[in-house]
Amino acid sequence: MWIKKRKDKILKICRAVIFIIILCFIVGYLSSVLVSKSSYSKVSPFLKEEENFDVLFMGISHMQVGVYPMDLWKDYGIASFNFGESGARLPYSYWALKNALDYTTPELVVIDVRRMDVNDKEYDDYVSTVFDEFPLSKTKYEAAMDLFGDWDMRLEFLFPFIKYHSRWTELDENDFTKELYRINQGAYSYPKESLHVAIPEEHQIISKDDKSEGGVLAQKYLRQMIELCQGQGIDVMLTELPYPADEEAQRLANGVADIADEYGINYINFLQMDGIIDFDTDMNDKSAHVNDSGARKITSYLGNYIKENYSVPDRREDKKYSSWNDVYKKYEEYKISRIKEQTSLDNYLMLLSDKNLSSCIYINEGADILRDERMKNLLMNISQHQDLTQLDAAGESREDYLLIVDNGSSKVWEGIGEEISPDLDTSFGRIENVADEDEEPYILIQGTDKSYFLNIGENSLIADIQIMVINNSSGEVVDMAAFNVDVRSDNISATRN
Repeated sequence: MWIKKRKDKILKICRAVIFIIILCFIVGYLSSVLVSKSSYSKVSPFLKEEENFDVLFMGISHMQVGVYPMDLWKDYGIASFNFGESGARLPYSYWALKNALDYTTPELVVIDVRRMDVNDKEYDDYVSTVFDEFPLSKTKYEAAMDLFGDWDMRLEFLFPFIKYHSRWTELDENDFTKELYRINQGAYSYPKESLHVAIPEEHQIISKDDKSEGGVLAQKYLRQMIELCQGQGIDVMLTELPYPADEEAQRLANGVADIADEYGINYINFLQMDGIIDFDTDMNDKSAHVNDSGARKITSYLGNYIKENYSVPDRREDKKYSSWNDVYKKYEEYKISRIKEQTSLDNYLMLLSDKNLSSCIYINEGADILRDERMKNLLMNISQHQDLTQLDAAGESREDYLLIVDNGSSKVWEGIGEEISPDLDTSFGRIENVADEDEEPYILIQGTDKSYFLNIGENSLIADIQIMVINNSSGEVVDMAAFNVDVRSDNISATRN
C-alpha cells in the first residue's frame, strides 16, 4: 500500500514539476512576445557580441543620434557600442554603464554630459529601451532599488512582462520575429518621416569661463560613473556634443571642465568649438539633435581624437572580429536603402554627405536651385567642403551645372554651361561627354559594372536635377534620381520624380 502511495506522490510531484516547466516556458514566450521590442533591438547586439567592446558611449538622445559605431569601425577599426537613449539622464546612464560592465571591459567610456541641470530621478518611459533586455542580476536589482522609491515600479523594472502584459492589441509581426533593426550598434538613424534638414535657432558662443555647477544629483552620478571606470582601470572621456545651445546650457557645459580637471580626464566641449558641424546642413531639428550629416562629422572627430589619445586597438584585421565586417555590409545596405526612399531633395543631398559615397549631380539651366543658399550649402557639404569655384557663377548665369564628387579619390570636378565636357578617370569609372545619333549630348559614366548616362542640354528637360550615387566600396551605382524644383515665395524645394 505504501508503495502505491509513494508512487502517487512521486507522480504528483512530477506532474507539478512538468506543469511549472510548461508554465515557465509559456510565460517566458509570452513575455518575449509582449515586451516592447525597442529594448531588444537596442541592447541585444551588445549582449550577443562574443568579443569585447573597446569603447562605450553613454548619454541621452544627443549621443544616441550623434555617434555612429559602424562608421568608427569602418574608418578606425574601433569596436564600440552606443548606449545613448532619449531620456537616459545621468542617474540612469550610471546604472546602464554598471550593467554593461558586467558583460564587457572597455578601454574607454565616453560620457556625454547633457542635462547637468537634472536634480531628480524622474522616470522616463524611454529608460525601458536600455534596461528591459538586460537579464535579471544583482546589478539590475541594485539599480531598481536606487532609481525607484516604490515596489510597483521596481518590479516593473526587474520583470518587464508586468508592464507589458496588456499589449495584445499592439502586437505586429516584429513582435514574433524579433528582427534586429538597429544595426548601428545602438545608435539611431531617423526614419524617412522624421528625417529633416532643419533651420537652426540663432545662438552665440559665450566665454568658457562663464560657468554654473548644475544639479547636485547630476554631479553625484557623473562622479560615480567616473570613479566606477577608474576603479576598474578604464579610461573616461567627457563630451558635450554640439547643438545650438542657449546660454544657460552653455554655462552648465562649461562647468563640467572643473570636474574633468579634478579627475584628470579629457573633456571635449563641442559647444565651445566652431566648425565641427555646419548648423545650416547638419541639424535634424532646430534646437537639439543632429541629422546623419552632423553625426558623421562628430563621429569622425571623435574617432580621430580617440585614436590619438587612447590605447584603443584597431580590430579590422582581428579574425575574432570578422563578424563586424558582415554587420558593416548590412549597415551599408541600410544607408543606401534610406537614400533610395527619400523624396525631398534636401534630405537626399544631406545623406550624400558621406565620404564612403561618390556622386554625379547635373542641374539643368534655369533651375532655381542654385539661387537658394541652403541648397548650395548642401552641395558644398557633399563635396566635403572642397572649394566649388563655379557654383555661384552657375547660379548667377542660370546655366546648367555638373558636379562630380569622387570621394574614392578625394577629388571634385565641376563644369558650367558649354564647359560641361568632362573627360576624366574616377575611382568608379571613366566619365566623358558624348553625343547620341541625333547629336544630342549626354554624360557617359562607364562604371565598374555597366555604363550609365546623365541627360544634358535639351535632353535634360525631363528633370531639373539628376543625381547618380556610387558606393565607393564596390564602385557600383546604387541609385539614380531625378528631382523637379518647386518655388513658393522665398522657399525652394524639390521632390523626386
